[in-house]
Amino acid sequence: MNKNHLLPTKIKDTKSLLKIVSVFLSMFLWFFVLKSQPVSIKENLLIEFELPEGKSFSSPPRKEVEVYLEGLRATLRRSDIEKSKIKIKVPPFEGDSILYVADVERNNIPQLAGVKIKDYFPKKVDLYIEKTAKKNVPIKMKFAGDLADDLFINSYAISPETVLISGAISIIENLTELETKAILLNELNLGNSELVTKIELPELLNLSELEDNVVQVDLGISAIKPIVREFRVPIKFISNGAGLINPSHREVFLRISYSESKMPKDFDRDDFGINVFADLTNIADRNVVNLEVRGPKNINIVMLEPKTISLDD
Repeated sequence: MNKNHLLPTKIKDTKSLLKIVSVFLSMFLWFFVLKSQPVSIKENLLIEFELPEGKSFSSPPRKEVEVYLEGLRATLRRSDIEKSKIKIKVPPFEGDSILYVADVERNNIPQLAGVKIKDYFPKKVDLYIEKTAKKNVPIKMKFAGDLADDLFINSYAISPETVLISGAISIIENLTELETKAILLNELNLGNSELVTKIELPELLNLSELEDNVVQVDLGISAIKPIVREFRVPIKFISNGAGLINPSHREVFLRISYSESKMPKDFDRDDFGINVFADLTNIADRNVVNLEVRGPKNINIVMLEPKTISLDD
């Protein structure tokens, strides 16, 4: 084969390779230039307060400082910045309460290598501080939802029954009890009467000698033995004014069940608040009418006899 014939092809391949190399070099230089350019970002850094012994906040303090930083992309690593905290130490003071205005000094802000602090806000933080008080308060269980109709709680206990809390005097004085997080009654059954839950601790208060704010709850859950009653109820006919001719039944036999603990104290046990209706206003086949029973939600209809009635023309 003629070598002179292959030369243009080799030149063409070489040019293509050089184009690819130049593209990669351009991209590399672009990334290098981009990384070498300073950029600015805003971060919210957490404040860590150090209070004098025996003192507590009486009002929630500001938790963050907005800091504007400048540096190379490579040095502005958010993972390092987010770990940084601004520390503010409050000096000891006399008296039961004070409004202390803390200066947020530039040297309070952690200085990362290669990162410049352009500005920050606020420069001062108002701190409302009082003498710390302690108090034993009872724990109250909080419930949510509805227990199954065939269950009831006949007893309950919580351990511990009281806890020692500490905080600012003005907060402790007005606190009479603490509540647990809501115990969902609809999730309870006979097999899960022993539970653990947490105390809902208000902000600025601390618990002593209670790990993770967890308390033990023991519920005495029992199955309800229903009360069964049988009686007759007259049928109430709903019509559009047309004459009623010979219904097959004018009353029905009912068997019901209910739980005494689920019923209100003033509950009327003569008719149990139950009504039986026969709606004659919109019937496709006038010879058969379905009966409708309406009553309190805590009453279970065990038997309805008959369920339908017939009408003679």
